Amino acid sequence: QIMEFLNGHHGSSASSFNRALRTIKPVFKHAHDRGWVQHDPTRGMHLRDNKKRPEVLSIEEFRRVVKLIQTDEYRELAAGIAILMFAGLRPSELMGNRDKDPLGWDKVVLKPKGVHKIPYVHVAPENDKLKEGRLVDMEPNLIKWLEAVPEEERTGSVCGKEYQTKYKKLREEAG
Repeated sequence: QIMEFLNGHHGSSASSFNRALRTIKPVFKHAHDRGWVQHDPTRGMHLRDNKKRPEVLSIEEFRRVVKLIQTDEYRELAAGIAILMFAGLRPSELMGNRDKDPLGWDKVVLKPKGVHKIPYVHVAPENDKLKEGRLVDMEPNLIKWLEAVPEEERTGSVCGKEYQTKYKKLREEAG
């Protein structure tokens, strides 16, 4: 029954399943150790493997993406794609999701002031996978891509309203 519950309510991904199992397993172990239940139904249940390797574009795929983001259809994706490719942000850190806001242009610092001298992208703790936040230094090629965006367009979110839809379509076209 426990496995049925976990698969039914938390089986959509390995990380959801593992989080649920890590939550309930100590409860059943504690109850079993105290004699409150005769059998620990989670005994022998193991975490699922959720080690996904990051996707790395081949040189040919990279070239196709660069070519596509220079077309009228995908030009508005250029800044975000450049941030993904050259700064290594996760798509959820750039585009947001139901729990995270998308990356704002206010977090893209091309002309730093103060102690940090190198342009950077600020990934806020609430958007960071580890909830720590970080500053990601920009490489010169990323700076060039972002400087190509007119300054008056660098407001609000780096990603436009239809960004995710166009991003998926771009990925399909790029292979």
